[in-house]
This record gives sequence, C-alpha cells and structure tokens, in this order.
Amino acid sequence: MRITNGSVIRNYKSQLASSLSNLDSARMQVLTGRKFSKASENPTAAFRETQLYRKYTANQDYQDTVKDMISRQDVQENALREINTETQEILKDYLVRIKSAGITAEERKTYATALRTKQNSMLLSLNSSYEDSYVLAGGDGKNKPFTLDPTTNKLSFRGIPVTTNDATQLSKLDALANQKTYIDIGFGLSLDANGQVNSSSAFNTSLPGIKAIGYGETNGIPNNIIDLCGEIADELEKDDIDWDHFDALVTQMESTYNELLSSITGIGVQSKFLTQTSERLETEQLALTEQISNVSEMDLTEGITNYSWMQYTYNAALKVGSNIISSSLIDFMR
Repeated sequence: MRITNGSVIRNYKSQLASSLSNLDSARMQVLTGRKFSKASENPTAAFRETQLYRKYTANQDYQDTVKDMISRQDVQENALREINTETQEILKDYLVRIKSAGITAEERKTYATALRTKQNSMLLSLNSSYEDSYVLAGGDGKNKPFTLDPTTNKLSFRGIPVTTNDATQLSKLDALANQKTYIDIGFGLSLDANGQVNSSSAFNTSLPGIKAIGYGETNGIPNNIIDLCGEIADELEKDDIDWDHFDALVTQMESTYNELLSSITGIGVQSKFLTQTSERLETEQLALTEQISNVSEMDLTEGITNYSWMQYTYNAALKVGSNIISSSLIDFMR
C-alpha cells in the first residue's frame, strides 16, 4: 500500500498537536499543583473531591458553631457564678452577722437595704446576654426574661411570677424550665417518629434561669434566691422579727443555693463536652485536608518529572518532523 507524503504529514501534525497538548497539561499541573483542572479530565477524582469539600465545609461550620456555643456557655456560667458569689456572701457573711448578739434595729435595716441591692445585682446577672441573645432566657433569647416588680419587689420570668402556688402558673413555669433548643454540631441531626429532635443527635443550648435559681414555693416560702432575699429584707425591716420564719427563709436559701451549684456544675460538664467536640472536629478537619490533598494535589517531584518528559517528547517530535517533511522548491531557491 502506497503511503503518500500528505498522509504522513497529516498524521505527524496530529501527533505533534497531541504531544503539545500533553506538554501544556503537564505544565498546568506543575503551575497549579493539581492533578486535574477540569472535571472531564478525571470524573471520578473530581466527584470524590466535591464530596470531600462538602464535608470539609460542613466541618468548618460545625467548628464555628461549637466555638460560639463555648463562648455562650462561658457567659452563662459567669452569670450563675456571679449569683453564686452574691449568695455566698449573704449566707456566710450577712446572715451570720444579723443573728449575732447586740445587732441593732438600724443595723438590721442596713442589711435589708444591702439585700435589696443584691436582688438588683442578681437580676442583672440573670439578664446577661451574649451578642443579641439573653443566655438564661430558655427558648426565647430575644426578649429580656427576668423582671423585678417595683411595687411588690417580686421576680417574674417571661411575665409569670416565679414565686407562686397557682397550678396553672406552675405548669407554665415547668414547661418553660424544661424548654430545649437544639443545634446541630455534627452528630447527625435526626428526628424521632413524632418529628421531634433526638436529643442524642444534637446539642441543647437552652438554659432557663429559673431552673438554676428555683421557682414555686414551699409552705409559703419562695423557692428562688431573688425573692428569698426580698422576704429576708422584709423581715429585717420589722420592729419585731419572727426569728422562726427568718430561720425558715435561711434554710430555704441554703437549699436553693445547692440547686444553683448543681446548675453551675452541669454547665461545666457541658463545656467540657463542647471542648472535646471541638477537638474531635479539628482532628476530622486534618483528616479531610489530607484526603483532599491525596485526591487532587499533584506531587511536585512527580509533576516536574512528568513535565520534563513531556518537554523531551515534544522536542523529539519537532526533530523527527524536520526529517519527515520533504524539501520544497522554496528550499532550493536562492
């Protein structure tokens, strides 16, 4: 079969273009550090890279959320610790001095004023906020949760008196105290058969303040620290103190104080859990980074070696071409 000169030249031009294309591809790999620039070059690797990047981005979102939750819980803990400090001072300093011998009526009234100041100070702590949200408001962080009635000096939570024996109000307070607000931090958020979030698949960010300071009453005595301070102050302002009632108020405050300590401990446990979660997410991020690198990033040594080989191949093709393409009449013209 006769092979024409035109056929040889066409075939050579095709192979030379292919060699140039390979050289350009190798050069791009070295310049970009990637094994492929378009998904069409390696569909399987491109799909794998996309999946990994989705996981990587989600991981970063989870990390940001966890860090935000840690900061939020720090504010919650600081608020409760401030109340704890105030209550400790009342129990270990004020009340001891009040019951000491020789205290005058005027001195008792001075302590009553100090207790009302403590009430307002604790109220500020209960209404602590992080960014634009009240951290001890439970499920409604946009509205100030606690108020102190200027007339009765009684505490309310979302408009409901905290000290109450009314069954309807207590039912509402129970519901508010147990409100939960879940957020996804990478545990595979899921719902149960009733469409409710599975508690093990998300993190509960809600901490209603009444759960920490108490609500309701026992035998006519408030179960919360703020109103107890007010009632102790009321008793101290009387000319004739009912010391039995005073002792009952102190006993109730000690009991409520223990509940406050339990809440602070609970926040500490949750903070440790969030810290461990943050560390786990950081470890996952490193693993994902390595997987993405293995899928898409070109080994520099391999890339340079491949580029050098393609350069050599292209140069060789050019030299071969000088022998294949025959001389024309122009080559003999002078």
